[in-house]
Amino acid sequence: MAWRPLAVLFLLLFFGSSGCDDTHDHFLSDTVINNVVQDPQTGRIYLGAVNMIYQLNHNLQEESSAVTGPKNDNPNCPPPITARCKKIKEMDNINKLLLVNSAKGTLIVCGSLFRGICSLVNLNSVDKLVYYSDTKGETTYVASTEESVAIVGVISYFTDAHTNANLSVFLVGKGYGSSDSSKLISTRLLQEHGEMDVFENMVEASTVQASPFVQRYLHNFRYAFKHNGKIYFLFSRTPGTSDNRNFTFIARLCENDHHYYSYTELQLNCSLSAEQQENKYNKVQAAYLAKPGEDLARNITPSNPDDKVLFVVFSSDEDSGGSALCMYPLSSINARLEEVIESCYMGELEDKKPKTVYSPYISKTETICSTKRDKDTVKGYTCGEEFLPSPLASKPEYALAVKPIFTRNDMLTAVAVAVENEHTVAFLGTSRADVLK
Repeated sequence: MAWRPLAVLFLLLFFGSSGCDDTHDHFLSDTVINNVVQDPQTGRIYLGAVNMIYQLNHNLQEESSAVTGPKNDNPNCPPPITARCKKIKEMDNINKLLLVNSAKGTLIVCGSLFRGICSLVNLNSVDKLVYYSDTKGETTYVASTEESVAIVGVISYFTDAHTNANLSVFLVGKGYGSSDSSKLISTRLLQEHGEMDVFENMVEASTVQASPFVQRYLHNFRYAFKHNGKIYFLFSRTPGTSDNRNFTFIARLCENDHHYYSYTELQLNCSLSAEQQENKYNKVQAAYLAKPGEDLARNITPSNPDDKVLFVVFSSDEDSGGSALCMYPLSSINARLEEVIESCYMGELEDKKPKTVYSPYISKTETICSTKRDKDTVKGYTCGEEFLPSPLASKPEYALAVKPIFTRNDMLTAVAVAVENEHTVAFLGTSRADVLK
């Protein structure tokens, strides 16, 4: 049996923090478990493994399963795979994404086969296929054929401007693979709509989708979530130049912003010295959003005890290695984002360049943020607009920097958080398959 550390942590979080005995329910998979999700309404657990999908009850007893591979494929051939495709071979199907869509009673399953197409299965019985098609073409390819390319997603909605109908969709963040499209962020249909197919991309006009320069940045998406009408993606990337050092960013956009005008990236530093903006732990490995216990909330969010906190595990590019756990109140992330956006809208410049931001993924040389707008513009256009600068990313000196609360000499790879008796407890997974509490 093989497990990814994050899979172990999720199961510990669901079941391990409530009991003190030595007997624990367990489930064995014959192949590597890639993803674990839970249906919040039923408590069921779904496992996405290599060549398998499993459905478990709250006692980790198997209720249903479905075989997803191996199958004959060639990543260089668009599906469906026919005799015209040469060099076909049997290939494993690595699970790239699992998402629970409780409102529709379906589980979204995306794998590495057939250019990364997805399927919908029944939440009550994953062996019942709700939707699958390998004939709809490139616009429906969601995931990646490459094992190293990570993908994250969030269930959302899309309002049709013509009919005002709310459509069921999910937003996807995906790094670049050699056989993939260059869409960093995409909005994918979960239902047929007019002439559009299930899983088809809804938005085509955004810089973060169409830019040919995206592949330079080596994005590695690690986490995605939504909160209070905003969608967030957490990832590492390079500056897009000859400098291959990684930096961690959190990108935010409004859930009702279907054109991504509000897309803004904020650099997150997990620093030994917040004052000097050092950034030893520069590459995000995993993250978890949680409401902290009362004790922690009083210390880090005293003015907003209901604030959620983003717990992030980082690694280092340095030869000495090591890793760290840092935490960022969501209110602090939003405040810094609004600070740099406001500076841009007000036309604040230094050396004829924007003071706080730059515009990634574009080749245009004209100065952004050169128009001086009213200070209230950021409040009047909280989700951006076509005439406002986009996309934006904070400059390194305006990164949100915090000090690590825990460090290790080896590699931390996963994090999950629970509250016990108002104390905030973090479960950390390591590359050596250890779990720390």
